[in-house]
Amino acid sequence: MNYIKVINIVILILCFCNYSCDNNEDDKDVNPEQIYKGLKLNVIYGDDQNGEFNKELTDSIVFEVTDRHNIPFSNATVKYVPINGSVLYNYGITDSIGRTYCYWSGSCESIIHKMNVYLIDSNHNYRDSLVVSSNISQPINFGLSCFPSGRYIKDIALDKKDGTLYLVAENDSYIYLSTDNGINWSILTEGPSANGYQGIEIQDDGDIFVCTINGKIWRTSNKLNWDYLMMANEIYINFVSVNNDTLFYSVYGKTFKSTNNGNDWQLSEQGYFNDVAIHELYTHPDGTLYKMDGWNDIMYSEDDGYSWKFLTCQEPFRMDIEGNMYCCKSSFRERTIIRSTDKGNTWSDYVTLPNNDYSNIEIIDFCVHESDIFISANDKRIYKYSGHNGILSRSEEADIYFYHNRMIVTKNGTILLGDQNELVYSLTFCDK
Repeated sequence: MNYIKVINIVILILCFCNYSCDNNEDDKDVNPEQIYKGLKLNVIYGDDQNGEFNKELTDSIVFEVTDRHNIPFSNATVKYVPINGSVLYNYGITDSIGRTYCYWSGSCESIIHKMNVYLIDSNHNYRDSLVVSSNISQPINFGLSCFPSGRYIKDIALDKKDGTLYLVAENDSYIYLSTDNGINWSILTEGPSANGYQGIEIQDDGDIFVCTINGKIWRTSNKLNWDYLMMANEIYINFVSVNNDTLFYSVYGKTFKSTNNGNDWQLSEQGYFNDVAIHELYTHPDGTLYKMDGWNDIMYSEDDGYSWKFLTCQEPFRMDIEGNMYCCKSSFRERTIIRSTDKGNTWSDYVTLPNNDYSNIEIIDFCVHESDIFISANDKRIYKYSGHNGILSRSEEADIYFYHNRMIVTKNGTILLGDQNELVYSLTFCDK
């Protein structure tokens, strides 16, 4: 009997030792070599998705970590290293079922995007890895420009010769440029010393003028060497160019003019506040200047901007290269653009947006490119009216609401919409 008891005690001790050893092998308080031994990283869902430029993939990518017994492993660290595009978070921690999720956005390239994913231990050693991919392509309708986020966009200028776009921001010391109609942006190699900018202008001969946030005006003819011209001594300034020699800048209650490419400036007009401001400027082929002032009044000058008279039309106001003028028929809930071919003496209806899909359709903004009119409406579409054949086409409805404060047509007819922090471009139009 005693012999049997001894055998049972020995068996119990052996079982206890074996249990303790197994427990210690899987115990997560042991060193990383033991904890991560045999762990495996798997992709559960979301690999090989189709996505669009600079836009987060529709579905997150789901990863799972399992131990050597194929049991889900929690509190493991997974590192995301995108080769293309960007991720919302660089790391993920597996949950109680061993899973973690990655939110991945594509860049502005029509290629297969790749991302390396690593399982790492507490000492940041790689324990397992895999590669996931996504198929990123240009959007069919609206796309979000690849411009650095967080910038307070102040002004955009177009070089009419080669179509290059230039952009400045209030809180950024760089000048940005785009050679693909606003989709991708890079930094101009050289720029003046500045903490931010208020405006940028490009003349027909390629000279670039900028006004910094502290009111300094600079000029470059080769994009490398910048000439300091003057200090405007104002925080708020509007800066516009007439031709290769004549420029204006407006501050509160004053407008200054230069006739020698910005080398010297003279006071040309003085008022009370925004009545002398120049927010937009157009030049008729006969030399008459047309401006929109700070109260959205349209005025014209026949003496090179030294005096101005009121022109009876509505804002927004646009002019094409032949001198034809366009504006909204009225300033309230209007969907018709009128045109004048005789410098504003007479006006006639030119294009009216349809009112069958959206009961209260209104024109928000429009711009002119050669003989085409591009119209932004409150149904979240862009309309294109061709002056050659009278056909009205439109974009699809935008999938996001975008309240823009600027609208530009690039050299190839791409529409660029901008608010304070983002740029959206519209590429395609279909017959209405």
